[in-house]
Amino acid sequence: MKTIRKQSIQLLRGKGKYNKIEEAVIAYAMMMEYIKTESKRPHMDSAKSSSSKGDVEEAQRALSSMLHKCERAQDKLDEGTWQWTLMRDNIHALQLALSLITKPLETNGFTKADLEEAHRALSSAVCRVGKAQEKLTQGTSQWTLAKNRIHALQLVLSLITQALENT
Repeated sequence: MKTIRKQSIQLLRGKGKYNKIEEAVIAYAMMMEYIKTESKRPHMDSAKSSSSKGDVEEAQRALSSMLHKCERAQDKLDEGTWQWTLMRDNIHALQLALSLITKPLETNGFTKADLEEAHRALSSAVCRVGKAQEKLTQGTSQWTLAKNRIHALQLVLSLITQALENT
């Protein structure tokens, strides 16, 4: 697992020299490791539980914050770089997520491919935020921010899964 962590850190920082297949394998291994470890944590409430209006509003607030942060970060990046492309994909996924949270029973004109790409991007975001949260001290504002983001992303991933089942 240490090799996968090292490779994934290199991949996320853009320092590794990996082809697309190797990147996909590393990303998949990261996600599977994250899912395995996070399923044992008590703070990871399942998105299967019924969402109250307050949960949805909190998720909307967290997703809006993430979207705004991604847009600001993308403005500072050079177009055409992998970082810029990653931000573009994240922005599109967050816009789709906010649209689904606003009207969960509608796909709002998004295609199945859009939903699948958003699911991939947001699943990756859950993995990245979870890894960052592991390094934070529980009870700090940063840890709580990460917890809120994970909860919001899980909620919207369940909505995307439902939308995919309905298409």
